[in-house]
Parts: sequence; structure tokens; C-alpha cells
Amino acid sequence: MRPFLFLLSGMVFLCRRRRDFLDVNPRYRELLKQQGLKAPEDFLALPAVIVSGHPDRNVARVTLKGLRVKPKDAAAGITAYLKREHWLPWRDRLVNAWAGFGWCSKSYREALILRAMREQGVGCPEFLAAGEDRFGRAFLLVRELPASMDLRIFLQGRYLTEPVVRRHFARTLGEALARLHDAGFSHPDLYSKHVLVNPRYSAVSLLDCQRSHRFRNLTWAQRWHDLAALDATLTDELVAPRERLWCLRSYLRAVLATRAPRPFCRKALASIRRHASRLLRHRHVREARQAPLPADSQNLIWVQGESLCVTRQFHDALQGRIPEKLLRGRRRSFPSALTNFLVPFGNEAAGHVTRCQYSFRGIGAASLVQRRTSRPWGWLWSLLRRRRLTSPELEQAGVVFRLERYGVRTPRILAFGQSLRRPWQMESLLLLEDQSAGIGLAQWLADHADGPWTAQLKQRWRVLRQVGTLLRRMHDACCYWPERSAGSLRVDVNSGEGPFLVLSDIERVLKRRNPCRTLAKRNLIALARTLDFARLSRTDWLRIVLSYAGQKHLTTATKKLARDLEK
Repeated sequence: MRPFLFLLSGMVFLCRRRRDFLDVNPRYRELLKQQGLKAPEDFLALPAVIVSGHPDRNVARVTLKGLRVKPKDAAAGITAYLKREHWLPWRDRLVNAWAGFGWCSKSYREALILRAMREQGVGCPEFLAAGEDRFGRAFLLVRELPASMDLRIFLQGRYLTEPVVRRHFARTLGEALARLHDAGFSHPDLYSKHVLVNPRYSAVSLLDCQRSHRFRNLTWAQRWHDLAALDATLTDELVAPRERLWCLRSYLRAVLATRAPRPFCRKALASIRRHASRLLRHRHVREARQAPLPADSQNLIWVQGESLCVTRQFHDALQGRIPEKLLRGRRRSFPSALTNFLVPFGNEAAGHVTRCQYSFRGIGAASLVQRRTSRPWGWLWSLLRRRRLTSPELEQAGVVFRLERYGVRTPRILAFGQSLRRPWQMESLLLLEDQSAGIGLAQWLADHADGPWTAQLKQRWRVLRQVGTLLRRMHDACCYWPERSAGSLRVDVNSGEGPFLVLSDIERVLKRRNPCRTLAKRNLIALARTLDFARLSRTDWLRIVLSYAGQKHLTTATKKLARDLEK
């Protein structure tokens, strides 16, 4: 009966006229009014730099100039993070209503959670404002945690060098997690990248609480699930098993107000490890174990609304002057409940693809792809799945960003955009750094096949190891080449760190949600056929296989893989 009532209330809500609302932290109400931020549209239109996100939502860093809450605040203003949702499916609203937060968006649910957490003394960002506009978009503005860093960077930095200091921080982290659970909050996304630490005070703060719940009493299973998410996203190089045990004992001591018996500790540790092994089956959990990327590596800047995104490096190289070739034929776009609208690039026919080569000062050669397609059936299928229709260019940009997080070198993204003139008519563009100047892998290996014991031979061995490492990282990212294809691998000889392997063909890379061993094996066999021209020896193949397996000795699986490559 309860699910039926929620569905009925959702249908009634959809039939009603949408109304915008704004919820502002009373501490910042007057300061935000002085900046002209009086409506949800004002917050959504703030100039910002996108630091992370998804096709339907993103997180951007903004600077509110002129705001000074405390005398020690800088005159330049306050740095905050703006979470914007461009697509609010009723399924998310229904989930939030079922959790007891009302028929609201993820942003407003997180605002309510952050407000309740701070009242209970749990470390988290300070909520500034949240709301929705009449076009079906939502936002959340939170203040930046000053002098805080990622937990992974904190653990591998110069702050935790002595064992005594590491043990003290493990206890501090356990007490902070116990404070979170004792207040009744669960955090399903308690990954290492969502934990910030102030190195001066060792203060722990938690991020991304849009899926958190608040219960009267948390069960032990819910507690173990949250702790397993943190345990699964911390590698053994960052945290030793003994330090994990210190954190768990500190957590149990804070929860039970006494020292936990050893049988109970062993049972808790076994449950956490079991949950962690299950979580590691998911790609996004394994991705959270990767080392954080350098600052500003995947930052984006919106140009003319949301129809064009340029990278921070490209924007700085052009000094903010976007070329007309990327802006031609455009008019001011306006948001709607479905998407943004945009006039086409010239007079291309439906389904037409244009490829051009350009050269930019400070960037070099770049390849531009513009596409105009009509996909009525794809639009209907995405509407049934409650997802936004994406273009091939946007999917390629997502592949590049995913591969970069796994350390695979690809052509750099300079700009990309997507807009819909109608819900089923799509126009997109993608500007990539040109990598055609490199040498093909097979040709480079053939040219360096013979030679004495010199640096040239060492470079050959290094490139062979890079082949296996690149394939291993691609498959870890659930990215594969099509069947009977080995993609396009080129050697960049102009790199400052010597010959470096680059995956130049992004258009044919396939994304999968889960690992596919069949495609991985076929990729290796296709690569072996492609490199027959280079006449590799068994020792060369052994270097490729060992670097792919990531082991220093041949196992049974590695021997089988080597036999398949020889065939």
C-alpha cells in the first residue's frame, strides 16, 4: 500500500505546475542578497569551473567575491562548490520520498542531511543554499572546507611519517566514523575520496551525502557496509592491515563505550572484508582506489550556457577568446524541462558528420568533429530509462576522462558540446588534440628491431612493457576494442620523457559496465596479429604478457595467455 501511495503522490505532483523554491542558510542570507543571489536561476547561472560530474549533474568550484563572514576571510571572497542537476527524473524523487525527505531532488536531500549532521557535531561542509527552478533544475551550494585534503593524499604525504602519528590518526578516524553512526546517519558512499582531512588538526569531514539515511538506530550490518566501502577504496600501499585494525578497535570502543571482546572484533573484521570483496566487483569502487589526479587536470568551463564545454588549459591558452569556428551558428540557449535548445552548425543534412583540422596558438594541431543526427527511437528508449540522450562525441569525451583516471595516455580533450534542437535531434562537437604525428607501434618496433646493447634497445623494451600496461589499464577501466580489432597505438617520440605509447583511436573504444574476459582475450590476440609485421621474439612477448599480468613470475593463467598469443 505504501509504494502505491508514493506513486500516486508522484503522479499528482507531476500534474501540478512546477514552482521554484529557495532555501538559504540564515547565516549567509544577507550576504548572498548583496551579491544579487535572490532566485534559484541566479545560483545556477554563477560562473564556475567544473571539477567533476556526470551527464545529468556536475560539481563546480565558484568564488563568491566580496563575502566576508569572519575578519580572517580573504578580501577576494569565499570559495564554494556548486552542485547542479540538469535532469530530475521522478525515480530519484520517489526514492527520496521513500527515504522520508519528501518529493525533492538529490541536492535538496543532501542539504537536509548536511544541516542535520552539523547539528549533531559530525564533520561535513557548511550548507549555504539549495533549491530548484521552474525549468526542473536543482542546485546545492556548500562552502569549501579550508586547508583540507583528500584522505589518500593525506595518507601518502609527509604528515604521517611516524608510526605513533599514524596510530593516533587511525584512532581519530575511527572515532569520527563512530560519531557519524551514533547520530543515526548511514553513508553508503563512504569512499576514500569522500573523506577530507585537515592536516593541522586531523579533523575528519565527509562529502557527498546525497544517498545518506537517518535512522533511530543503525544495525551492525549497516555499519559494516559503510566501513567496508572505506576499506575497499584504500589500497594496501596507503594503509597497512595493522592500521586498519587500529581504526576498527577505536570505532568499536567509541560505539560500545568499552573495549570490545576479541571474538566480536574478529566477527566484525570478517564481515567488513566480506562486504569489501563484494564492493570491489563494481568498477566505480575500483576506480576510487586509483591515485587522485593532479589539480585542474579535468576541469571544464562552460561557454554560452551549457552547450559548449572547454578545458581549463585550452581556455587559458586562448586567454578566454573562444574561436568563432566553435561558436558559429549559435544563439543564446535557454533551459527547459528536457534539455537545452540550439540552432544547428550551418546547413548540414541530418546525420551529417564534418571533420576538420585546425591549429591553435599554444596548443598546436587539433581535430574537430561536428555531428548532426536524428534519433527518435534512441530518444524514446532513453525516455523510458529516464536518462538523457547522449551523442557519440559526449560518449567519447567520457571514455577519455575514464582512461585518464586509469593512467592511459590519449589525445587531450580541448572542447566538446551537445545540444538538442528537438528532443530527438542532436547536434554535437568534439575537439581533440591531434596525435597523427606519432609513429605506428608496429612500424616503430620494426625500425628498432635490430641494434646493439644500447639505449635504443632499452627504449624498445620500455615500449613493449608499455603495451602490456596500457592494455591492462584499459581493461581495468572496462574499455575494449571491437572484436578482431587492435585499435590504433602510436608512439610519441617527441615526449620529454622518451618514447611513450598513446592510444590515438578513441572513436572505436567500447565501454562496458562490467569486465568482459572474452573481449580482453580477443584484444590481445588481435594485437598479436597486428604486431606480426614487427617480428617479435618470444622474449618480447614475455615482456608484454608480464607487464599485462602485473606479476614478476609466470602463473598458470599467464602461461595460458602466452600460448594463446603464440597461436
